[in-house]
Amino acid sequence: MDPASAGGLAVKVSRPAPEVAFIETSSSMHWECFWIAEGQHTLIVGAFDRGDKSSPEPRVHVMNKPYGWDMRPTSDPPSAGDDQDLLVKVWQLLGSY
Repeated sequence: MDPASAGGLAVKVSRPAPEVAFIETSSSMHWECFWIAEGQHTLIVGAFDRGDKSSPEPRVHVMNKPYGWDMRPTSDPPSAGDDQDLLVKVWQLLGSY
């Protein structure tokens, strides 16, 4: 059963390269996506929340990569825990902006 249909949060993560990820979150009443690209010194995080009427535009943040930031999964293939950890990191990072 899809967690979103059960009232939970569904998280889908695709990682086309070790330094790139796309995250889609959804619930029965919400949908949001993030894209992340990690360089040697720079991090780019894009976000789009189509339900946020106060900010209907996509947001793009280009920043110095935080000390210790590492988005590589700890397992191969990435586990659900790796995906959740990455989502929490992104939420924490964007919460500071």
